[in-house]
Amino acid sequence: MKRGLLVSEGKQHIDPDDIDIQETQRLIEMYPVVVSRHFMVRVNALMQFLKTDTEIFGGKVKDHWWRIEFQNRGSPHLHMVVWIEDHPSVATPEGIARIDSVCSTAIPPETSELYELVKNCQIHRHTSTCTKNNSVCRFNFPRSECLETHVIDPSSNEFIYNGGRICVLKRKSEDGWVNNYSPALLKMWKANMDIQPCSTNESIAYYIAKYVSKSEPTNLDGEVSRVIQ
Repeated sequence: MKRGLLVSEGKQHIDPDDIDIQETQRLIEMYPVVVSRHFMVRVNALMQFLKTDTEIFGGKVKDHWWRIEFQNRGSPHLHMVVWIEDHPSVATPEGIARIDSVCSTAIPPETSELYELVKNCQIHRHTSTCTKNNSVCRFNFPRSECLETHVIDPSSNEFIYNGGRICVLKRKSEDGWVNNYSPALLKMWKANMDIQPCSTNESIAYYIAKYVSKSEPTNLDGEVSRVIQ
């Protein structure tokens, strides 16, 4: 994407690896159409692959739903639900084992090809948005050690503390800042993700309704108008 942004800027002679995060952010804000087209090419390619793959999520993707949102600074991200064919119930040992085989919260060994990806993409760092509605991180970082992956009782205090997430993945104490990820998917996508198993129709409906009804940032309309003009 950086190369496309530099071409749009008339600076195709510059090596994309030589521009820093501030310059990258400026280019993203200047060329939202380039960013959006690049993002959708990646998303469509990913979905084309996932529809035929049976390894990444431990089964065939039989259906999906998504919504794309834009951050205040113009970067798009995807909220998506996928339904996996013949996935065992997460209330069973087989279901928990399937989750553990495709989801992780661990920092891999430094010799692993995933190490740099996890360190660069999956480590939570507090920003102002973490505490915009509270004095503590609303994403619950750092997260507590968890010896075994388990499903939460929706009526429990743990469910509330976990931000409405129905499943808690096993986690070592030293991995408290790692966001949930799929090792296989991270190798392909090479960007931040938050993988969360859903075990009930209610949790899926809640997630979809939440993002269907969520409004875009209030300043987005003005930015869209400015770009169109």
